[in-house]
Amino acid sequence: MWHDAVAPLTILIGIAIVDAIQNAWPNCPEPAPLILVAVAVTGFLCGLRSAVLSSVIAIAYALFFVAPRNIPEYPGLPISLHALLLATAAPLLGIMAGLMRQRVTRTAEALHAHLANTPLGVIELYADFEVRVWAGAAETIFKIESKDAIGKSLFELPGVFLGEDDAEAAKLALKNMAAGNRSHFVHHSRSGAVTANASHSRWFWSTTFQERKRDSRFLVLVEDITERVKAERELEESKWEVIQRLVRAAEYRDRDTGHHVQRMSRICEALARAAGLSDDICALILKASQLHDIGKIGIPDSILRKEGKLTSDELAIMRSHATLGAELLADSNHPLLKLAETIAMTHHERWDGTGYPKGLKGEDIPIVGRIASVCDVFDALLSERPYKQAMSLDDALAEIQHIGGTYLDPNLTRLFFSIVPQIKTILSDYSTMDKYDMLRDAA
Repeated sequence: MWHDAVAPLTILIGIAIVDAIQNAWPNCPEPAPLILVAVAVTGFLCGLRSAVLSSVIAIAYALFFVAPRNIPEYPGLPISLHALLLATAAPLLGIMAGLMRQRVTRTAEALHAHLANTPLGVIELYADFEVRVWAGAAETIFKIESKDAIGKSLFELPGVFLGEDDAEAAKLALKNMAAGNRSHFVHHSRSGAVTANASHSRWFWSTTFQERKRDSRFLVLVEDITERVKAERELEESKWEVIQRLVRAAEYRDRDTGHHVQRMSRICEALARAAGLSDDICALILKASQLHDIGKIGIPDSILRKEGKLTSDELAIMRSHATLGAELLADSNHPLLKLAETIAMTHHERWDGTGYPKGLKGEDIPIVGRIASVCDVFDALLSERPYKQAMSLDDALAEIQHIGGTYLDPNLTRLFFSIVPQIKTILSDYSTMDKYDMLRDAA
């Protein structure tokens, strides 16, 4: 009620002021047009109902005050031009301004409704990173109420950034945006990223207005992606479980190799790190290398389990496991399976070009294939097979040294010897497991 009365009261006060001016200075220009401006402005500020009431007051003022005051100047007209202008224009301007205000209000209400229901936190910052707007899901995501956030630096609010270095990375990116080096960037903040209870948020930063006095400078949309990351992790784990069961199926075909697949994959990861490959690639190699012999699923038992030397025809069939494995893994868009395909196809290629199936030579062999080749040969030397006895660790290392530069990449061979302590730890981990398997099989 009071809001609707503000505009009419303002018009009445304005009328009193302009009438006093007219009475004090009779020869000054007619001040009635000022009332038109007041009607339009108050109508926009206070809404449609206030605009209608203000217009009625303006019409009354035009008919009962402005007209009598100006009719003597225009004796041929029944009403003065000033009164006619005020009486007709006031309702038009007032109602138009009120409708415009109504539309703005509805738009603002719709925006607030969207912000209230959006899963994103909406934050505006000044150039000095002071929070101007704290809306949307910001209170829910950060457990900080708007009144406690607005007016404070974003980087001083507790618990906003999850990682130790996230705040500094975000501040640097904001400074780059302020300098015009970029207009937006995306930032992933995480805590305890390797645990099941990790928290994750994704930040979408962009510039807003050029700073003039205290205009907002940065717009930030924040999304809590913890549940999504957990779901993605569970999906990846389920995919990996399927792959492991496929690996296990291949192991059942070739039980004499013990834990060859697990040992070989861990040594591959250690060698990949020594070779300077990224953490992401090393993590993929750890899993993908376990599929290096998956093609043995397609090799007949009569050849796979044969005791003694294979004939040339049997050897050709045995060697086809590299191609079979690659074909089994082919045409996947998953990074893990794509890498596994490469390893399956190339882990029997040799540095000197005498390997199979394609006879690749030197660095034409993908580095993941060269890594798998070193580790596969080493663990095979340590493993007992139907056609050979297992070597001792010292003899296996001596053999790796001997064939480095011919069968194996010489640089990777050198790096291999730098991780021998890690290799011994890996072998120790699985020696106990192999003994347990032997006792279980005997039982």
